[in-house]
Amino acid sequence: MKKLLYFASAVVLSLSSLLTFAMPLTQAATLSCTWTDASGSDSNFSTAGNWSGCGGVAPGTNGGDVYNLVFPGTAAGFSPVLNVSGLTIGSITFTGGGYDIVTDSSNHSVLTITGGITDSSSGSSNEIDLNLVTSASQAFTAGANNQLVLGNGSEHVTIGSNNLTLGNVLVTGPIIGSGNLIINDPNYPGDNNGVDLQAASPGYTGTVQINVGALFVDDPDSLSAAIQITVASGALLKGNGGLSNVTIQSGGTVAPGNSPGCLSANNFTITGTYLSEVQGLNACTGYDQLQVSGTANVTNATLQLSLLNGFTPTIGQSFTILNNTGSNPVTGTFNGLAEGATFSLGGATFQISYVGGDGNDIVLTVINPATAASGSGANAPGTPNTGFGLVAGRPATVLAVTMLAASILLGLARRLKPVK
Repeated sequence: MKKLLYFASAVVLSLSSLLTFAMPLTQAATLSCTWTDASGSDSNFSTAGNWSGCGGVAPGTNGGDVYNLVFPGTAAGFSPVLNVSGLTIGSITFTGGGYDIVTDSSNHSVLTITGGITDSSSGSSNEIDLNLVTSASQAFTAGANNQLVLGNGSEHVTIGSNNLTLGNVLVTGPIIGSGNLIINDPNYPGDNNGVDLQAASPGYTGTVQINVGALFVDDPDSLSAAIQITVASGALLKGNGGLSNVTIQSGGTVAPGNSPGCLSANNFTITGTYLSEVQGLNACTGYDQLQVSGTANVTNATLQLSLLNGFTPTIGQSFTILNNTGSNPVTGTFNGLAEGATFSLGGATFQISYVGGDGNDIVLTVINPATAASGSGANAPGTPNTGFGLVAGRPATVLAVTMLAASILLGLARRLKPVK
């Protein structure tokens, strides 16, 4: 009987423990909370009357629930205010445009996200002026012709060791963490937005993979501490930022500046295309330049040079399209352009050198003028003098010579006429 009581007691304790642990799990729910701003009193996150679909409470009220936030185009107001601290939500979805999510104080400026941000609206862009923290790998993306704006200059995005995929997003503050940044923006170049990193991110130490679309970097310290930046086939790297180690794979493109500009890195390896634009004589403002402090490898790369805004190169002008500030020589040459090779563009002939500048820069020098002087009759660069200019300029002389030649040929023909 005593053993039976011990057994019953153990069973009761076990069931009690199971029920204790099971109760919170059964109470957890995933709620889709839609912003209405309908309370009439304020635009605060903590006001239950500003949301629908949350079970009559505000997001975060029950710590066991997952709150997915939806911001539609039919709300009474488009300036939600985060006025609670330590709020963790699932996802954010914008189906309407023109939102600007702000905070009421520095104590309530951090929002933790587990399920990503999706902007499927059209028209006006949406802005989140908060410090964002990702607690899982996820994606922040916006649709075509509608760029999602994160921050207004100082707010950060902290990803920790999580991966973050970006598409059609403008990030105005620093990115912090060691996870991978993945650029996947199929809308570029259709909407010409891409992913734009405007601030310095010296606290980001992960790798950047530009798979689809374009990445713009706009600060001298944009991704200076990143392990590696890789541009895949069909993708593009642009801007005036500072990077660490950059690899442009076959089919990928690097285009410094924003027509034109300078892009700097510790090391550059290019097997894709270097798109260089020229509209003047000064680097960074007149023409594109890659600035390298370590190694530069252009083996099997393609140089694509273009002249902008009617710029006309003249003989003797030079353009340092790759400025190697270190002591390493340039490795390799562009496809079809060995040391000293020439090519023509816009009527001008350029000569390339990989030992230009201070001995290890890539320099293009104009060796023929772009256009001949008006009325000079000079030939375009590379066009041989066939003598047709002389013919056209002296018609009387040509007629006399032609008649004399005809008389001589006629006399010869009569002498050689066979006897019948």
